Amino acid sequence: MKTRFVVINENMLGYVNPLTPNSAGILASSVIRGASHSWKDGDYPLSVDGRGVRPATKADFDTYRVSSNGYEQDTKHYDFPKD
Repeated sequence: MKTRFVVINENMLGYVNPLTPNSAGILASSVIRGASHSWKDGDYPLSVDGRGVRPATKADFDTYRVSSNGYEQDTKHYDFPKD
């Protein structure tokens, strides 16, 4: 299983480790869109239970201003969106 990328509540870009499928790390968030958590809050996982979670797209990386270069190249560890 690979780490996958998700958008949480339409205001946070994160990743889900297959070993902890009910939590996510935050790569970026948008306070303007209503985010309550930030990657600056530390490297603790955020519970995704009860939150709106959808698979991230390449466009989401642009929206949240996160470079996808390394993630796209590392197909062994990451399930990067194909769109």
